[in-house]
Amino acid sequence: VALDETAEVLQISRYEYYLIWVLLVGILLSVIMGVLVTQRGMKPLADIASAAERVTATQLHERIDDASWPRELAMLTHAFYSMLDRLESSFPRLSQFSADLAHELRTPVSVMLTQTQGALTRERSAADYRETIEACNRASQRMRRLIESLLELARLDAGQEPMRKIAFDFS
Repeated sequence: VALDETAEVLQISRYEYYLIWVLLVGILLSVIMGVLVTQRGMKPLADIASAAERVTATQLHERIDDASWPRELAMLTHAFYSMLDRLESSFPRLSQFSADLAHELRTPVSVMLTQTQGALTRERSAADYRETIEACNRASQRMRRLIESLLELARLDAGQEPMRKIAFDFS
């Protein structure tokens, strides 16, 4: 008894050939779709990163439109915006503080320079030199108190030291 299987073997081999091609095309399409979906899903994060790169001390108003983003990323951008708002309100105060500090330090230094330059222009009596040294000493003491206050303020601001409460008579 004999059975001719040639047609079936030919059909199975053709089926295997088509199956391999369909599988390869399916894998290729899956990879392409995966890349596209990932790029689209990561675009909001790329927008946040590029906005963060554009933020500078003078340009803290940078914002991103997050209306169509997923809830998780919207929470991230709101936290980012809150941080920018805090920084934006802090920078003018820091600039004003720096200007005030420069002014406060310039006054005693100017007193010391004026006194010493005046003393060096010509010969003076011992009493004049003593007066000049006392004026420089007072200006130095003022600078020392100012610097100590600034250091204490920096330590308090950094949380390194608890704030001391001192009772005093307000009248």
